[in-house]
Amino acid sequence: MGSFVYQLERDEGTPAHPATFRTAGGGRRGDRSPCVFHCGMASRPDTQYALSDRNHIAYQVVDGADRDLLYVARPTAPIDLLWEDPIVARGLRRLSACGRLILCDLRGWGASDSIDTQRLPPMQAWMDDIGAVLDAAESEQATLIAASEAALPVMLFAATDPDRTAGLVLINSFACFLRGPETPFGIPPKSAENYVQLYRDFAARGALADYLAPSRASEPGFRRWSARSQRLSGGPGTASAIYEVFMRTDLSGVLASIQAPALVLHREGDPHVRRGHARFLADRIPRAQLVTLPGEDNEWFSGEIEPLFDEIEQFVTGIRRARRSDRVLATILFTDVLGSSERAATLGDAAWKGLREAHDELLRAHIESFGGQLIETAGDGVLATFTGPARAIYCACGIRDAAASLGLRLRAGLHTRRDGAHERRNQWLGRPHRGARRRTRRRRRGPRLCRCTPARRWFSNPVYAAWHPQAQGHP
Repeated sequence: MGSFVYQLERDEGTPAHPATFRTAGGGRRGDRSPCVFHCGMASRPDTQYALSDRNHIAYQVVDGADRDLLYVARPTAPIDLLWEDPIVARGLRRLSACGRLILCDLRGWGASDSIDTQRLPPMQAWMDDIGAVLDAAESEQATLIAASEAALPVMLFAATDPDRTAGLVLINSFACFLRGPETPFGIPPKSAENYVQLYRDFAARGALADYLAPSRASEPGFRRWSARSQRLSGGPGTASAIYEVFMRTDLSGVLASIQAPALVLHREGDPHVRRGHARFLADRIPRAQLVTLPGEDNEWFSGEIEPLFDEIEQFVTGIRRARRSDRVLATILFTDVLGSSERAATLGDAAWKGLREAHDELLRAHIESFGGQLIETAGDGVLATFTGPARAIYCACGIRDAAASLGLRLRAGLHTRRDGAHERRNQWLGRPHRGARRRTRRRRRGPRLCRCTPARRWFSNPVYAAWHPQAQGHP
């Protein structure tokens, strides 16, 4: 049995990425050292604008290795809101560990300029937006990543401008959504209008989560975030008009012109984009490989995301992470608010109660999103258990960053054990609970990560091959 403490306190002047773990493959641009995985992204990257035919196209850049990756967001999840969901942020951080990550909203959704739904642009215009973003980000060549309908302009760009396309990652994507002689798995053309109308009726109200992200549909926080993303991305009318254009687009004829290597990822139970679409892409793109993953989610940030990003990481970097099971070590997480007594005295009872309620809701949402179990709340602290230390650490990082938006500073203690006793609530409320809480309080400043055996041995695996320079052993 062992314990370690992860210091979530962020002092004034501390960089946005207070703790880093090094993993295999790449570093910052021009740095050939192992790439840095940012465990906690305290602030989202700034949104900038590129000009594409007098349209402002929103994009963000996250510094990384000397290779570039461009993620084209879907109309249902614009870039300005992606970082607010802990699972999405986790996935984006894994991408940024592989290279410099560029994200963008194409015209018509998110923070980019709106469009006239009565005069929708051709697919060529959305393709031009991708080139404009790469120009603005000074990227000569990038691996292009997109999901579902957002993959259409990405594939067209790859076929049209092969010199700027290092590779393609297509997640639950399609080339022709409608049924035809070559696509018997598509939706019947006569049903297409009803499909668009259903999209219009359910978008921006939270109900799409039941269909596109069933694994997380029961999470109240995720449903609110999903509905808010769809509302702020353009509203049901704009989204459904754009989706109808994408649904009626057929890129079957351009797939053979894609010269870059392509990774086609597909969840076998996806009800929105059926499996035949993935096989169709893999068969017609000359250098494509198909990887089928278990699950019933169309949104990549619902369901198990680690296997999906393992495949992407290997495709981009050429390095396969050692397969790990996060059920080896059961982990307890204890959080605490720094300066809570002083804050309560300053705000008064009513205001402090409201802030506490927001804090508690935030923690519950993050714990649930990372597969944890809330055991109890005690004052301004929370006790939760996880099936492995990785989930607990990622959850703690997300909680730390989200709490900052409430003006709260958090710290957290983690305690690991090997025997799976996390399934028995009472066994966590004795010595492990006291140990985690004691280690949480032991440090208010200084090293952000303290470690000891056996957690130290677990972190020595390839996923966490090197430590933050300030990390120290804990007695």
